Amino acid sequence: MKFYLCRHGQTHWNAARILLGQYQSEVTESGIEQAKQLAHSALSWGIDLVVSSHLLRAKQTAEICAKLLDTDHLIEAGFAERNFAEWQGREIAKIEGFKAFRQQCYSDVEHRPNSNAENTQEVRHRFLLALNTLAKAYPNSNAILVVSHGDAMDCAISNWTNPQYLKNGEFVVLDYYDGELHIDQLPEKTLQTQSV
Repeated sequence: MKFYLCRHGQTHWNAARILLGQYQSEVTESGIEQAKQLAHSALSWGIDLVVSSHLLRAKQTAEICAKLLDTDHLIEAGFAERNFAEWQGREIAKIEGFKAFRQQCYSDVEHRPNSNAENTQEVRHRFLLALNTLAKAYPNSNAILVVSHGDAMDCAISNWTNPQYLKNGEFVVLDYYDGELHIDQLPEKTLQTQSV
C-alpha cells in the first residue's frame, strides 16, 4: 500500500504569512487550483480513499480531490497541524523565536514552541498512529491520499529523513508493507527505502 501525503492548497493566511496551526482559514482561488492540480496528478496513483485532517483547509482540498477521483473522503484528526497555542494567528515574521524553533524542532523532538503547544514527538506519534490505523483498516487498498499540513507532515517525515518544508500542493510518498511504514519518494527525488 502507498500513502500519498499531500499538503493542502494555499489559504488566505498562508498568503498573508500568518501562522495557522489549528486555527481555520479557507483556501484561496490559488489553493483551489492547487487542489485541482493535485487531484489530476492523483488520477494515475490508483487512489482508493481520500483522508484529511478535520481542519477546513485540508477538508476543502480533500473534497476537491475526492470528487475528481470518485472516492470516499474520511476525516482523521490525527493528521491535523501542530497546535502552536499562543503563536497561532500571528504574523510569522513577528513571532520571536519562530525561526530558531523551526531550525531545531525536528531534531530536538521534545522542544515546544511555547508551554501550551505540541512538541514534534507528540505530533509525530499521532500522525504515524493514524497512518498505521488506516493501513490496518484498509488492508486491500492500493493507495490512500492523505491531505494534511506542512509542519505536521514534517514531524512525521523527520522520523526518517530531513524535513521537507513542503509547498502547498506538494506531496511525499510512503510505502506500507510487512507491518511497517517506509519512506518511498520525496519531492523531486527518490530515496533508497528506509524502514522504522
